Amino acid sequence: MVELYRVMVHNPDDIGWKDDSFLENWDTWRVNVEKDGDVITLTVQAGYSYGYIWKSINVDASTHQYLIVCLKGDGEYRIRIYDGDYKTVQDWTQAPSGYEVKVYDLSSITTGTITQIFLEVGREAGKKAYYDFAVFTKRPPQFLQDVTEVRVHQRESDLDTFEIVKDNKPLFEDHFGDNLGKWEPSGGTWQIESGELSGETNGFGQRIMIKNLAVEDFVAEYKVKWVSGSWFEHGLIFRAGSNPPNNCYMVFMSKWNNTLRLCKRVGGGSIEIATVSFTPQTGKWYKIKIAALGRNIRVWLDGSLKIDAYDNSFSSGNVGFMSWSGASEHAHYDDLVIMKTMVNLGDHIWIWLKGVKVFAGIIETKTPLEDGTLQISGRCFGQKLLLKTKTISWSGREVSQAVKDLVADISEITTYGVETPSPTVYITKDLKHEYITDALKDLAQHIGSDWEWKLSYGQDLRFRSRNSPNVPTAPITLQEGVNVLKGVRKESDALHLYNKVVVIGGTNSLMSQHEDGWTDVGDSGDWTTYPTVGINVGEDGTKRMGGECSIYAELNTEQIEWTIERSLEGPHDLTKYNKMIFWVSGVLSPEPLSFQLRLGPNSSTYYSYSLDTSDLTKDTWKRYEIDLDDWLGDWSERDNINWIQFRFYYGSSTMWTGRFYIDGLHFYRTQIKRTAIDNASPIKHTREYIYINEKITDWDFAGELANALLQTLKEKADRYRIPTYGTPDLQPGTKVSVHIPSQGLSGTYYIAEAEHRLTHGSGLITEVVLEKPTRTLETILAETIARRIRVIERGGLS
Repeated sequence: MVELYRVMVHNPDDIGWKDDSFLENWDTWRVNVEKDGDVITLTVQAGYSYGYIWKSINVDASTHQYLIVCLKGDGEYRIRIYDGDYKTVQDWTQAPSGYEVKVYDLSSITTGTITQIFLEVGREAGKKAYYDFAVFTKRPPQFLQDVTEVRVHQRESDLDTFEIVKDNKPLFEDHFGDNLGKWEPSGGTWQIESGELSGETNGFGQRIMIKNLAVEDFVAEYKVKWVSGSWFEHGLIFRAGSNPPNNCYMVFMSKWNNTLRLCKRVGGGSIEIATVSFTPQTGKWYKIKIAALGRNIRVWLDGSLKIDAYDNSFSSGNVGFMSWSGASEHAHYDDLVIMKTMVNLGDHIWIWLKGVKVFAGIIETKTPLEDGTLQISGRCFGQKLLLKTKTISWSGREVSQAVKDLVADISEITTYGVETPSPTVYITKDLKHEYITDALKDLAQHIGSDWEWKLSYGQDLRFRSRNSPNVPTAPITLQEGVNVLKGVRKESDALHLYNKVVVIGGTNSLMSQHEDGWTDVGDSGDWTTYPTVGINVGEDGTKRMGGECSIYAELNTEQIEWTIERSLEGPHDLTKYNKMIFWVSGVLSPEPLSFQLRLGPNSSTYYSYSLDTSDLTKDTWKRYEIDLDDWLGDWSERDNINWIQFRFYYGSSTMWTGRFYIDGLHFYRTQIKRTAIDNASPIKHTREYIYINEKITDWDFAGELANALLQTLKEKADRYRIPTYGTPDLQPGTKVSVHIPSQGLSGTYYIAEAEHRLTHGSGLITEVVLEKPTRTLETILAETIARRIRVIERGGLS
């Protein structure tokens, strides 16, 4: 099973510089480059034998002494750095065929400031190298062993999760409950007293060593108490050679100079590696933890990190307790546990299965289980996407820009994978979501059911359609009887199911040519008055608000009331419009008591609207914008309007003189809005899909489009759960060729979800959730446009 996985863990606080997306500020030399927000692919250009990418950095190699690089390729690779001189970290060598993590100790190469890094590929034209990440760190990573189970769950529009179960049994453990059969004493008196190890010594190097134990990297925890003596100076000896106390490390506390010390013995001489001030007291238990990982040795005292040092004198050896003091000393020890690795909450973790990376993220929980294993779990990089959002006023904002704005404050997340929908889509409402992830989902669904978001391993945010040309295809085919296991299941997915579609277009006026079609040149003859005597209707080209002229009525008549009206050359369906606009002016005498607008199918059936009488005496233009929804509402005759009249009433007979002007009369809709609803939907609550395109200005076409979209979006998508053997290349956001005749599956499908499971009993199983790519919005638009053209060509017949 070990050959099927690799799990790397390290502390993010150790990192001095890293790049796991390769998207910014890399220069190229003689290579062609492909980027996907995670891996960068280098291809040697024709006519050259090698090439590279390089970047300016600033890394102090005296503290960040390790370079970690993950790569694969079909040629050779080389890694160089620059610290004032060009230095080779890895000379030309064959690249691994599958991704491998290379850890380089820079201590013998440089301790200066590294200002450039070069990642190279060669040594033949056309050769490729795939670099996954590069990291400078204080200490080498840990590679977890004894893993008994791996589970990684990957989903579109969600954060990936992982769970690992590993053997948690210590390399060695003793709580000194019975005897010292596991130990070999050498000098002094060592015995068990009341469940504790008692050590009485009177000379340097007197010790007790664990039998038959040699370790390299480890984490040891124990308790120690100074009972009596001159200087204390008892502690753990480790990486000891065959002739202790020579050639070993030791951690101990000293009353002689009040310190906690890390020392080593080399060829009979004592050398102090690190020391911190500390005054030990008799009768008090101290808890010590020592982590030896490569050249790095760290020491904690009562949970507080005190020593963080580097030394490469010894890499492995035995472990025991020893006295550094030459005086008489008495100390007690208890609860010694030695583990091979140390996993902490907050550590970063990478998981590869069969050389394919399936996870990169953060450890969030670790739970010891009763069977002696440790369960570790967490989520991918992107926890900050779970931060709470505020209500964001983005009405009118282009969607892809809103996506970028949403994560703009999260510096580690890049947005090179955010695509812009075509045609352009704008937001029509404020975002009110508790988490950024929910807002991203809403923005994706705002565009269409086939849009998704996903955070790559390199923390580049992907936001695109499942039908985008940038969606990759998996390098394998799912074939029945080859790599598809029994247990294929069909299910319906209501995740992208909608029961309401709203199409919002641009401004639309009733007048097809211009917004002044009833009050411009040549229109005066269509207006009539009552009475007909004493009132003259004309056109004024000097006093106008639109077009070439306005329409006026000039009066010299004695009446109680008078009117001016016209036919609207209809009938017209005013349910398609929500505004009526016109301008009026006047120099009338006297000012009427009532000034009304009447609108309806004819002079017998109409609605009235009161206007301001004072506008008729000021000789200035007054613009009216009447909300037809408020005025006409659901009136049954609203779709049959063909007559308009302005009525002027005084209350008693009077002599009318002067002029009344009207101009710019038209009906329009600020935004065409057509709705299609599935009244038979099984979903109890409303799930609304909104499509916005200001270029749509035809009312009927917008309605047809809404119905066409609803027909697609109200249908449940067929999803298939396909168990496969050993195929970690199958990951969400990719397409895959499928040939499973027993299920009627043939063609290209989209992977919406994948779960990778590695166990001792079953091996590596990948279960994917497949969906047939839906028709694109562009396809639906094209079909609707074509249908509309046919209607026009056939004279309105469908």
